[in-house]
Amino acid sequence: KAVAKAAHVQAESVYTAEELAANAGKLFGVRTECAAAALKAAGIKECTVSKAGETVKTFMKKEVR
Repeated sequence: KAVAKAAHVQAESVYTAEELAANAGKLFGVRTECAAAALKAAGIKECTVSKAGETVKTFMKKEVR
């Protein structure tokens, strides 16, 4: 009989936009205001650090008009 091993998946913690923005320098290398604007523009109130990082990175690459 084959025994299937259960994959040990640890879910990422979810943080508020305020918590993520407050730690933006340490987490994403950007100013608090930039992270707050990125998350607000994306309509994010809560998310994981990795999702926030992707959002901030995309936001920071946008062309300023």
